[in-house]
Amino acid sequence: MKLTVTDHAGNSNEGTLTFIWDTTNPEPLTALPSDGAVGVAIVAGTATVTYDEDIVLLDSSRVLLVNDSTGASYKGVVAVSGGNGASAILNIDYSGLEYGAKYRINVKPNALEDVAGNNLASNFISYFTTVIDTIPPVINSFSASAITTTGATLNVTTNEGATCKYAATDSAYSSMTAMSSTGGTSHSQAITELAPSTGYAYFVRCQDAGGNAMTTSGVASFTTADPAPDSIAPPTPVITTASPVTVNSNTYVISGTVDADTPNDGIRTVTVYNGASSAGTASVAAGQTSFAVVVTLVQNTANNFTAKAADNAGNVSGASNLVTITDDDTLGADTTAPDVPVISTTAPAGTVDADTYAISGTAANDGGTRIITVYRNSTPVAVGSTALAAGEIDWSMSVPLNQNAGNTFTARSIDEVGNESAESNSVTITEATADTTAPTVSVSVGSITTTSAIISITSSETASCKSDTSDVAYASMATTLLSGPTSYTYSPSGLAAGTTYNYFIRCQDSAGNISDSAHATFTTLLDNAAAALHVDGITNVKTAAIADNTYPNGWAWTFRVTVPSTETNFFMKFTDFAGTIAPNTIAAADNVRYYSAQSSNANTEGTAIEVTGNDYPATALAVNTLADLDSTTAGIQIDVRVQVKVPTGTAADTYSGSYGIKTTI
Repeated sequence: MKLTVTDHAGNSNEGTLTFIWDTTNPEPLTALPSDGAVGVAIVAGTATVTYDEDIVLLDSSRVLLVNDSTGASYKGVVAVSGGNGASAILNIDYSGLEYGAKYRINVKPNALEDVAGNNLASNFISYFTTVIDTIPPVINSFSASAITTTGATLNVTTNEGATCKYAATDSAYSSMTAMSSTGGTSHSQAITELAPSTGYAYFVRCQDAGGNAMTTSGVASFTTADPAPDSIAPPTPVITTASPVTVNSNTYVISGTVDADTPNDGIRTVTVYNGASSAGTASVAAGQTSFAVVVTLVQNTANNFTAKAADNAGNVSGASNLVTITDDDTLGADTTAPDVPVISTTAPAGTVDADTYAISGTAANDGGTRIITVYRNSTPVAVGSTALAAGEIDWSMSVPLNQNAGNTFTARSIDEVGNESAESNSVTITEATADTTAPTVSVSVGSITTTSAIISITSSETASCKSDTSDVAYASMATTLLSGPTSYTYSPSGLAAGTTYNYFIRCQDSAGNISDSAHATFTTLLDNAAAALHVDGITNVKTAAIADNTYPNGWAWTFRVTVPSTETNFFMKFTDFAGTIAPNTIAAADNVRYYSAQSSNANTEGTAIEVTGNDYPATALAVNTLADLDSTTAGIQIDVRVQVKVPTGTAADTYSGSYGIKTTI
């Protein structure tokens, strides 16, 4: 179009405007995450698709971001970066991605157009896969509810769907019991058959669908409710001592039985009364029924004895049957001691781990009641007694043991009028409390290379240790560690570079106690030297150009390139750029340059490598290995800025070309 302008004085000027009619459809260049990308984080983010020119979104329903297996959509807001027509980048927000899943970005035809109204004609598809889940669940809350005298309900919530297990002791996940309601993020388990007024602690570990199990437990403590007050009197005792009897004695043995307490058996205290006055007491343990009390006789008169039982709650029974024992000094006194009892219990081989022990024996029948009393050690301490009715000869009782010591027991017999036998034979029971304390294990990791590491293990006591890549029970662990007895090293080798590994260690002491698992985790070093040279992605910087033979008004792109760490001389070459209308061409020679901020010699526009032909230039772009843009990826990552200037007079057209890259040592 030719335009002539004339002012009021008749002066005129002419100008020419050349219009280029855009009939080319927009084409996608790259996606982010890039096609085939793995290990993409599951956190909410924005995927992008970059086109070769500025775009306008027409129909967001034709833009998809879905799980490639299930078709479930994870797409949020879809928009052109900066607004329609402002850029060549299409933004696709997403959230809620799952671990280890493959996702598809799909921009369908007619979803968008360029600013000239040319619709997207191609169907763009790109795939990426999220990171594998290696993180175990986290317990958000753990508490007990519905607490009664004999039970409670454990309630657990987790940050992700999981299967939770519980135990009354802290142990590995594999050793615990699965909760009755589990699998989502809320879990519960009813606990029954507990004792009233008792404190309890329960431990929980959970495992997610990826097999990641917790290695430390959540713990909840609670105390069961107190039982309702016991208001029921114990059974009335029965005195079995013969009556009436006349003796010449200062004392006499009153014996009998008392049934188990209700509603729960426990200790009963039997008090024997002479008339209305207490004459003595005996304690009857739970599970036992007999009692015997040595009472003092009022001389030369009848003594009328009854008995009552009281339980731990203070409830008192009714009075027993009455027996009469009369003292008469004119009778000949019984001064004959009963026969010496015999302890038949034999000492066990070795030691025992117990709080009590059963001592048994016999006592000859002397025609009356006898009290068998067992004493402990050289300075005798009475530790138990039992009554033998007339005609009975076998006796047995449970006696307490001094812990971690020898216990020597003897017995004596006392008849009804208080005559005491000599000391019996002895038996020695040695108590040694079992070791129930598991070792404590600590680990550290060092000397990490691309293929190996050294794990140092320390146990708090002499122990045998094992290792496994899963947190399993000690018996199931695959590797038995050598050296010891408290310090070990384990050196896994043949590992893959740039990979995270997990090892679990448990140790067992000589008593069979097994430690909790100690967790060693580390990531092997990246093998930067073995990385392959490749272009990771290309970002458009400037896609519209002015034909004025200047780089600032030309085209520009940024190439993300991975370079092996041992091959740091980098080169690029380019073909000539061909237009869609023959013979439109832009020569690569003298019109292309490149540079990188990660270079030690060509790091600015002023020091850029100038392209002088279609082959690799003689001058290398020297890569600075200390300026790696991504230390989590093998090799040295650099950004290379490529600029193309358009010579003056170049015909308006859409141009394309190709490139090559190489490195040398």
